[in-house]
Amino acid sequence: MTTDASEAWQRWHEQREATVSAPHGPLALTGTHWLEDHPDGRLPGIPGTWTADGDAVVLRAAGADGLTVDGRPPAGEVRLAADPGPASAA
Repeated sequence: MTTDASEAWQRWHEQREATVSAPHGPLALTGTHWLEDHPDGRLPGIPGTWTADGDAVVLRAAGADGLTVDGRPPAGEVRLAADPGPASAA
């Protein structure tokens, strides 16, 4: 690798680490909560409302909540399931 390529990779790597370790990034464990313990859907310290729906969770959030799903703020309801593909609208 040339010096320029090494420096570019280093910048990318630092940015990637910052992104994935951000407070609501993909590596952030915000807590372990049982949804049944919070029938109003409000989890302590976590934006939006979260409710169980069969084998998935439905997130209701506004752009002001600061959350993103597939890189975009959710609009209304989003169904989150154990699926390797993108989230789908509820």
